[in-house]
Amino acid sequence: MAELVLTTNRRYPAHPAPESPPGDDADAVCPYPGLRPFLPEQHHLFFGREEMTERLLARVAGTRPGEPLVLIGNSGVGKSSLLRAGLSVAAHRAGLGPVCLVPAPGARPFRRPAEAWEQAVGRPVGEVIRDLERGRTGSGVRGGPVPGVLVVDQLEQYFTHGADEAERGRFAAALTATDGPRVVLALRADYHGDVLGDPHLAPFAERDHFVVSALNDDEIEATIVEPARYAGLEWEAGVPRILLREVNEERRGGRTGDAAALPYLAYVLQEIWLRRRGTTLTYAAYQQADGIRDAVARAADRIHDGLDEDGRQRLRALMLAMVQVADGEGRLVRRRVPREELADAQDLLRLLADAHLVVMDEDGGTQLGHDSLLHAWERLTGWIEEVRGDLLRLGRLTAAAEGWDDGVRGPSGLWRSLDLRDARELATGQTAGAAPVRQVVRDFVAASDAAERRRRRTVRAWVSVLSVLNLVAASLAGWAFYENGQAASRERALITRELAGRADRIRDRDPGTALRLSLAAYRTAEVPETRSSLYAAAITLTPVHLTPAEPHREPVLNLACRPDGKALAASHRDGRVQLWDLTDPGRPAEGGRFQVKGRPALAHHPREPLLAAQTGTELTLWNTADPELKGPDPGLMGGSRRPRGGRVIRGECHRPHGRMPRVVVRQRCCRGRRRPAARTPPAPWPPPAAA
Repeated sequence: MAELVLTTNRRYPAHPAPESPPGDDADAVCPYPGLRPFLPEQHHLFFGREEMTERLLARVAGTRPGEPLVLIGNSGVGKSSLLRAGLSVAAHRAGLGPVCLVPAPGARPFRRPAEAWEQAVGRPVGEVIRDLERGRTGSGVRGGPVPGVLVVDQLEQYFTHGADEAERGRFAAALTATDGPRVVLALRADYHGDVLGDPHLAPFAERDHFVVSALNDDEIEATIVEPARYAGLEWEAGVPRILLREVNEERRGGRTGDAAALPYLAYVLQEIWLRRRGTTLTYAAYQQADGIRDAVARAADRIHDGLDEDGRQRLRALMLAMVQVADGEGRLVRRRVPREELADAQDLLRLLADAHLVVMDEDGGTQLGHDSLLHAWERLTGWIEEVRGDLLRLGRLTAAAEGWDDGVRGPSGLWRSLDLRDARELATGQTAGAAPVRQVVRDFVAASDAAERRRRRTVRAWVSVLSVLNLVAASLAGWAFYENGQAASRERALITRELAGRADRIRDRDPGTALRLSLAAYRTAEVPETRSSLYAAAITLTPVHLTPAEPHREPVLNLACRPDGKALAASHRDGRVQLWDLTDPGRPAEGGRFQVKGRPALAHHPREPLLAAQTGTELTLWNTADPELKGPDPGLMGGSRRPRGGRVIRGECHRPHGRMPRVVVRQRCCRGRRRPAARTPPAPWPPPAAA
């Protein structure tokens, strides 16, 4: 479509007229966009980048879908204008198809391209999202045109706006769709390292990238002169050279270098046009604009100085709301302020918009005209330094609040504990500097606080319940332990009573076993029954079983106990006399023995360890001082002697520490026989009185 340009016909010189105020033509269109980038419809005013536009177009045409091209350049170098007014128009003319532009990915890097693609193809956003998640872009409505190039500007917001990992992964997957458009990603050079360190975007930067270099002097002069010439304006002689020199000085020695030189120039050109005289851009207008270095700062200071104290505080809050600290390194980026946060700042927005310091989009959101404003106004820089830490924390809090708000305000994304305490301080303005806080952040903090209170009440309730249950369990355990002990005691008592009863029943026939049972019962439980059973066992005599090592079946006829109770003699029916050692009465030991003819009667000397065994034909004496001696002492009598006459020998065996049964030995008379002469002389023998 042809363009209509109104300008002065130089064949007819204008009559001298009094000086008119600057900008007297209300319908005039400024050929300089100021801090905003050139738009596609302003491509005829976009000069100085023709060669780079052609090179970029060739690179884009050489890429394939699914292989994004990363465009890298410093802040303020003109990347956005190159993509909008340069590549967008050139690609359409070259037959690459329409260009779909995503101004910035923001905190939702996958959602923003999906919404932009939905507007481009005219399909519901739900279908577009579903197709992008499957790795394809789909067609337009009713076969309509589909963009051949997808441009994502300000890719650094992928890092600065707190997108979650899942959103980043979906965004990267959508860019690699092989049946989709060619993709161009514009990135600030200071975020190139972040891209290389990101697992999703690193393959894109490693594969291919395009560097946007700074304008040279000829290109800068073209950006100054050619738009004015196209609009029918002319520069007063020498002014473009002054602007070029000031740009180079700002590049070399300015506070921000090349990052702000071109944005400052763009702002000054717009200010000079506003102060033009007719069709001439004059040096006087340049002076009134305060030059490149101070134009932005003085425009902002004029607005600030014209406000009262309350207005200045509101201006400070508004400007800080448009600033975001991207990361721990303190890098600053612009932040778009939604329309709902600007209800009380419409008067300030008009002043800032008239001074071309902020831009407003079609949704009513507002942001600074360029990142260079973050460094151009010293007053704003001071405000930022006062609350830089709060801005960093507030940025994280805002990202969390926005994610919570996008997630239908569910409880899963709420903060707690230390994070909530910091958020509460920020939301209530208790921190130094009192950085502005959005309403959604206040809602997020209030919801988090309410959830934390509910959680604490729940925790306290659970602690109380668990404490009660623990107390009940401890009581039950103690009671169970006590009952177990009582049951065990009762069981032991029953067992011991049974043992004591059994001991009492067998005591008459088996006192030894009864004693052992009584003792075991008493040791198990001291109850009256076991005590009585033990006393009864203690006073009951326990028989001792004398069992020889070699079994001897003949019955015992007589017993004789030594006076000291440490030896016992037993005579059997077959004439055998057996001596037992009773030194340990509980364990008698088998001693010596001898054999006589007949059935002997036994008797011990009342004072000496002598045993007398008398039969009808002989009398045998045995020295029992050593019970182990195997037979009578031959030297005691020189052999056996026959008694003379019949008489009864009575004797009692006394035990020093106890009593033994009395043994009575009766000797029957022997007649008609005389004792033969001794074969050997008799040994000395005690007098007969010993008998």
